[in-house]
Amino acid sequence: MNYSRNKNRGRKPRKKATSQIKPEWLVKKATKVKTTPFVPSHTFAQLNLHKALSKNIAQKGYVNPTEIQEKCIDQLLSGQNLVGVAATGTGKTAAFLIPIIEQIMQGGSVTGLVVVPTRELAMQVATEFKSLTKGLRLFVSCFIGGTNVNKDVSFARKHNDLIVGTPGRINDLIDRKALKLNHTHTLVLDEFDRMLDMGFVKDIQKIVATMSNRQQTM
Repeated sequence: MNYSRNKNRGRKPRKKATSQIKPEWLVKKATKVKTTPFVPSHTFAQLNLHKALSKNIAQKGYVNPTEIQEKCIDQLLSGQNLVGVAATGTGKTAAFLIPIIEQIMQGGSVTGLVVVPTRELAMQVATEFKSLTKGLRLFVSCFIGGTNVNKDVSFARKHNDLIVGTPGRINDLIDRKALKLNHTHTLVLDEFDRMLDMGFVKDIQKIVATMSNRQQTM
């Protein structure tokens, strides 16, 4: 022990090695991204919609369409299939419900099915439909897990202009022969990416297979 201390006596301590890499070299400097605010080219009142539907839209306080609504509604009214991507809270639900309601109001046997991943979203869509169709005598049924299946069977056998539900409960009603979709015109897969993540691929394939007269997919 004494020898080791004597051996190092008189030597200058080594300087601690310092890194020659500056942290800022490894981080890309942030650049400002200019975003152009969306400016709608028309108002809801300027759309050629049924008067009663236009009145309900106005009563909800909808004046100008959001970006997803303006880009989707005209195309969906013309019967096109469409994939829409937008952030939560940008009006996606109204973007697909308004064209469906308008097609129903124009007559014919148009009916729709909206498949969603969760109970909460199903109830939100059904509530928005009722709000947009106030006084129009259009009917919607919401089928979700955790509710009385016998009541769902009863509602499924009645006339519905729109059906909203989760994949599991919809397939349950199909298996019970209570819900028949062979004359359902429009299919909406709301939050489809989330449903795929949750493992609903086969359930959705089964639903689609029963819609032999499907004419439009959103």
